[in-house]
Formats: sequence, C-alpha cells, structure tokens
Amino acid sequence: MKTKVICLGLSLLMVLTGCGKSPAVREQTEVPAITESASKPETTEVSPSRGEMTPEDILSGTGSFYSVNLGKDVTLPLFCESLLEEYTLIVTAWAPVDLDRDGTEEAVLTLNTRPDVTMGSLILHRSYDGWMGYLRYHRQMEGIKADGSFSWAGSASYHGFSRVTGFNDEEILSEDITWVEKTDGLVSYYVEGEKADQAGYDAAMNAQEEKPGLNWTVLRKAEPDAAMQKEIGALLSAAEEKDRRLQEKEETILGQQDMNVLFLEKYKNWDDCLNEIWEVLLRFLPEAEMQELTKQERDWIREKEAAMEETGKKYEGGSMRPQAVSAVGADWTKDRVYFLADAYGAGNAEPLLTDASDVKERTLAAIEAAETACQELETERNENQNMSQADLNGISQLQYEAWDKAMNTVWGILKETLSAEEMEKLTREQLQWIGEKEAAAEKAVVDAGGSSMAISAYGETAERWTRERLEILVPMITGEKITLVP
Repeated sequence: MKTKVICLGLSLLMVLTGCGKSPAVREQTEVPAITESASKPETTEVSPSRGEMTPEDILSGTGSFYSVNLGKDVTLPLFCESLLEEYTLIVTAWAPVDLDRDGTEEAVLTLNTRPDVTMGSLILHRSYDGWMGYLRYHRQMEGIKADGSFSWAGSASYHGFSRVTGFNDEEILSEDITWVEKTDGLVSYYVEGEKADQAGYDAAMNAQEEKPGLNWTVLRKAEPDAAMQKEIGALLSAAEEKDRRLQEKEETILGQQDMNVLFLEKYKNWDDCLNEIWEVLLRFLPEAEMQELTKQERDWIREKEAAMEETGKKYEGGSMRPQAVSAVGADWTKDRVYFLADAYGAGNAEPLLTDASDVKERTLAAIEAAETACQELETERNENQNMSQADLNGISQLQYEAWDKAMNTVWGILKETLSAEEMEKLTREQLQWIGEKEAAAEKAVVDAGGSSMAISAYGETAERWTRERLEILVPMITGEKITLVP
C-alpha cells in the first residue's frame, strides 16, 4: 500500500481554489454575530456540553469544533466566514460515515464558495476532547462511499481511490488502494497496492463506482449560477451550429461509406458537447447533487448503449450498420444534452425550431430536385436506344441516389420538427423499413440471376421503395398528400 499524508495548509487552499473577487454573489441567509473563542487550550479537560456535542449541534451553529486550518475553536458560521477573505463558504449538504472504521462516525460537510462553486469538504472527527475539523480540497476527496473509501485526482496522470487510516492533531492520514500514474510516457497501474494491468485497474475502478454512496442530507440546493449558465449555453450553441453544418453536408453525400463517416461525426459532436457540459457541472455543483446526477447518468449510458447495440444487431453484416448505430447514439446523446442544458443551463433549452413555411419549402424543394434529376436521366435513356447495359446500370443507380438524397433531407427536417418521443417511434419504423428495402433490393438481384442487369434491378427496386416511403414521410411535414411519379 502507498501511504500518504494530506497537508491542510491554508496557502494551498488559496492556490487550488483560485480565489478572487467574484462579480456574481448570491444572497445568503444572515447568521448571528459570533465572538471568536480563544485558541485551543492545551489542557485535555473539557466541559460536558462540548463532549456531548453532535454534528447537528455544529450544523445549527450552537456547537463548536477545533479547526486544524485556522488553529482555533470556531462555530461553523465563523469558520465559513473566516477561512477565505474573498468568500463566505456555504454548507450545501452533510452525511455521516465511519471513515477510519473505528466504530465512531465522522461527519462530511460539502463546502461551496459563492457563487456555488464546490471548493471541497469539511471532515468533522470526534477526538478525545470534542470535534476536530479538517478541510479537504476539491478533487482531493470526492465520491466518498459508505465504506469510507473515496476518489482523488492529483493530476490527469495520477489519480485513483484511497481509504482513511486515521487522524492526528494536524492531518488526515490515508493510503492509496488503487491508482494509475504516468511518468515519462510510461503508464503504471496498481490495484490493492500491487502492480496490475489496465483491465484489472478498470475493473477495480468500476467496482469502486458501484459501491453504495453516503446518505446525504441536502441543506441548500445549488441554484444555477450565471457563469455556469453562460458556459453551458455557449457549448450548446457551438454543438448546434456544427450539427447544422453536418446536416447541410449530409444532403450532398451519395456514397454509403461517406455517410457512415458523417454520422459518426454527428455522434461525436454531441458526445463531445455532453462531456464538456459534464466538466462544467463538476466545477459548479455540490458533491451531493453531483453524486445523484452521476447515478442518473450511468443509468442513461446503459440505456443508450443497449439501444445502440440493438440497432447494430438489426444491421449485422450490412453496409449501413455504422450509420444506423451512430444515428441512434447521436439522437440519444443530443436529447441528454438538451435535458442537462434545460436543468442547469440558460433555462428551458430546446432544439432550435424552424419556421413552418420554411420547412415545407425546403421539403418540396428536395422532392422537386429529385424529380427533375430523374426526369433528365429518363430522357437521356429514352433518347439513346443504343446504350450499353453498363450505362443503363449507371442511370438506374443515379436515379436511386437522387431519391435517397431527398430522403436524407426530409429525414433531417423531421428531426427538426418532431418531438423526441415522435422521432424515437419514427426511427424504429424507419430502421425496419430500411431492412425491408434492402431485402427487397437484394431479392431483385437474385431474381436477375446474377446477369449484367442485376445492378439495374437493385437500383430500380431501391428507388421504388424510397419513393413510396417519401410519400408517407413528406405529408408529416407539409400536411398534404403527395404522389411521386417514377
């Protein structure tokens, strides 16, 4: 095991929290004036009232504890006012836990700076003569579990989880259990203090995350902070803009391989946005609230991955499998981004809606473009009776691609206009239709007997299926029935 001592110097706090005057200050409940008590007495003799104090007494402001950081006895309101010159700390939640497994519970208090930026935790430990308070900084002690273990991050290349081994008059003692460290490009993994491989490390970290957390009592729920709202709003706007550009690009793509790459890029766009929003939430939300949100996020990830896996099975072996899987992942992730943006961002975030007349115009323009292209190709075929079979195959393929391009445009517009529930239902129907269309086109190739006409048979069948599908989808946008002539 790797044993370490956690120093609690106030100067380190100032560095880690990046203290400075914040222009956004949230109104706080006024606390009664407190007179500072004398420094901690050297005698071990204490009054009965102090020895009988509970965490609830300290939380109410009637009890006191010895602050290792300030070097004196303080009440909680005085501690919150005195620790930092620029901020008054806010206690947002607390939970009991026996960190050092000695049979006596400590109390963990989540501390936020104004405005609602998580700074760390105050650990209250009952000693021989009352309570002692130790400050743990942000990322030094996170994700505390019911068994007293916790996660920490020294840097991007040095992080893991540990357990508390004891307390003394100046420090909290702990030992690293499982961690990873990177030195000169060499990555080393440790599990239970022993050298391990990445698979063993990942399994240990996953097991740690699944452990039961603390039973938090929320004292003050964090309100969305203006700085947090601004950051999330900017991230959402950037993702929306990139999604629009990718949508425009989709309308010009014909090949399946390029379409697979494009849809993967769409998925990555929303996944990157979700990860960036998560980093913002980590910086602003109280630990108790973040732990609850993390549980919800893990459930959502499992549901999303199950949906993607199910889609992949439907398209196993097909050329459209990567596109279909990425499309499901992108839709799920985009919905999650809007959920978090609505809850913690600039309020009531919704996908940007397009004017009804505009979407109708764009839909009909896409249909008209496909009809015009197919008519021109048909005219070319009729005027040249001596075309080779290869040329006829090419025309058939181009006609199918023209309608397929219109399908991609119409599908993009449907995603803009339908609700998430409606789009999820329609996507299931669309995936089933795609499978049936491909099966019909492949049967046409078989029926052609493998002759040179097989390519035309495939294109003509796929074109017919696509036109018939558009006759169903287009009215969902325009509200008018449409008949597409081959």
